[in-house]
Amino acid sequence: MTRRTIAPYGRWSSAISTEAATAGTKTLNSPRATLNTGRGYFLVSQDDGRSTIYQHSKSEGEVRNVLPSPWGVGTSVYEYGGQAYAVMGSERSEETDQIVFTDPRDNGIYLLDVASGDVTTLVEGRPELRYGDFDAPTAGNDWILAIQEDHTNPAPAEVQNYVVAIHRTTGEVVRVVEGADFYSYPRWAPSSSSTTSQRLSWRQWDHPDLPFEGVTLHWAEWDASTKTLSEAAQVAGADRQCVAEAVWTPGGQSLVFGMEAAQADAFRQLYRVRVNRPSSPEPIVLKGLEDCEFGDASWIIGCQSIVFLTTTRMVAVATRYGQNHLVYADMDTGAWVSLDADVGLVELKFDPLAALSESSFLVVGSGFTTPQAAYRVDLDIEACNKALASESHTFLDDETNDTPLAVPTLLFRSTEQNFEPRIFSTPELICIPAPNDISADSIATHNVYGWFWPPHNHSFEAPEGTLPPLVVMPHGGPTGYTAPGLHMISQYWATRGFAFFAINYSGSSGHGRAYRDRLWTRWGLLDRDDTAAAVKFLTGAPGSGGRARVDPRRVGIEGGSAGGYNVLQSLVHHPSLFAGGVCCCGVADTASLGRDTHKLESHYLDRLLWDVDNLPSADEQQQIHRERSPLYHADRITAPLRLIHGEKDTVVPIAQSREIMAQIQAARGGVDVDLIVLPGEGHMFVKLSSLVLYLNGEAEWWEKTLLK
Repeated sequence: MTRRTIAPYGRWSSAISTEAATAGTKTLNSPRATLNTGRGYFLVSQDDGRSTIYQHSKSEGEVRNVLPSPWGVGTSVYEYGGQAYAVMGSERSEETDQIVFTDPRDNGIYLLDVASGDVTTLVEGRPELRYGDFDAPTAGNDWILAIQEDHTNPAPAEVQNYVVAIHRTTGEVVRVVEGADFYSYPRWAPSSSSTTSQRLSWRQWDHPDLPFEGVTLHWAEWDASTKTLSEAAQVAGADRQCVAEAVWTPGGQSLVFGMEAAQADAFRQLYRVRVNRPSSPEPIVLKGLEDCEFGDASWIIGCQSIVFLTTTRMVAVATRYGQNHLVYADMDTGAWVSLDADVGLVELKFDPLAALSESSFLVVGSGFTTPQAAYRVDLDIEACNKALASESHTFLDDETNDTPLAVPTLLFRSTEQNFEPRIFSTPELICIPAPNDISADSIATHNVYGWFWPPHNHSFEAPEGTLPPLVVMPHGGPTGYTAPGLHMISQYWATRGFAFFAINYSGSSGHGRAYRDRLWTRWGLLDRDDTAAAVKFLTGAPGSGGRARVDPRRVGIEGGSAGGYNVLQSLVHHPSLFAGGVCCCGVADTASLGRDTHKLESHYLDRLLWDVDNLPSADEQQQIHRERSPLYHADRITAPLRLIHGEKDTVVPIAQSREIMAQIQAARGGVDVDLIVLPGEGHMFVKLSSLVLYLNGEAEWWEKTLLK
């Protein structure tokens, strides 16, 4: 056995370099496929932030890039973007596929002939018009569905959104649905008919509602000869039962979707509406999964986490305590089996699935110690049928099946370096009792969850009796969540001897509606105090209920967007807990955020800061803004603070970082504070050069604050 080198925590040498954690790591997403041809596709990020298209063909046995340079795929609809292409395939494998996509360089819509590599213009790009969330035509149909966002008048209140139909050969764009503030998931119902009439569905919502709050589901009949809709109807979402991702079954007889029941403690479950019985949504009861969430309802458009292989059999992502699980289920019987043991993925966020055939699908995800990758999964249908009949409803996680239900085949890895899984730290789910109201001496508590990566390096150990430094990361959103899949940056720290904790504070999705709704009216209070409770728990502070797992003198906090706001609030209100902070694109002034942010989030604060059903007066609102804004309490920040911000951020403008830096310098000139500006970047850092600057900037900061 190799003798380990004794070195202080945080000073361990790691095989994961800055380049490996940034340049060597791609982002994979949006698998798509053409049923029955064996061809699948997925997006792979490039150094400039755009994505290219890779194809998988089982018959050809290869994975290849099919989109020639300099073309790229991407959209900034709703600023966060999402699914920006669709595959217009054929029913016969010998015929070529066409792919419709939008290129973010000019917002134009283009067609790729996969066999030849030729790209032709379908709709000329215009800077004020953005497109995304495409749905390809079905049999007998010449129209592509999409979301169009019109920035002719760029003020958030004047930006308009539509469901549009785009003719696949002429490029004519017809605005099909309008009048609501937001739309997503425009989808054709599958049909073998060649008539001019076809059913389509879509989600919609209005201010001050959000993609996960107050969304309704609609359908209508489209007449291609007149380019009009008829028989439009709302089919789900009554009583504010928020509708999430929606998908048609093969044949188009049922529309299946995630939806929250009206009660406060609901979890987002699966429902369906039948075309021949549209009176009310029917629950799809998967016994044992009642405390899971199904269907995407994030800021990202066009995600697929539910796909049908047959008219009744589906593969879906079920989320519990922030961990994603893969299940194979029968909609009619409610029987389901876990594919976790065979596929081995624990993070399948946003847009991870595509159906290839009745017994195979594509999936993009990561495991605890395996990086994000694209896989083809082939099901043993006979074994699946036996498992469904056995009614053994459990998540198997790391166990193995006596008879495998699924065989995954690796297609493409996100990292260019082949690290052995044993070098990575395996996260642990931590449950923390936190004060139930804002006062620190509260007796009542609620549970808060998060993922803890302990220091891990087979070549090193720390001196006896010492504890590691801790980096706490509150996620953005603030209603997002952190899943426990392998992320190279968290492993970058863990393999160097840092502990890393990603907190899913109150308000995080993936934990049920009641958990998420805790944050309404209490943003900037409950989330910051949950973070403080987590630090006390991990440092073993008296009364915290935890044990000392990290060094209380060496705790740093880093986060982006709403996570950056948590950084600032935590440094203001709990200054003694932190030795340093790194804030990326963080909110410093909530009032300015409400005035300056983009359309999608321009009314977000209405729920985060006060009761929309009992609005405070203008003066009271201004007082709340001042109480919740770190900008007005910057004199309380005593820990060194590094700010990192995208130059062209439209979600949280860079002025927020500049203003709080000036306030800290004016109030406490001795506090070490600076700002790194990332040229050309928006709210989401996508360029390779930016990621390198960010990680190097954070490493430098922890060197001077946590390792001194």
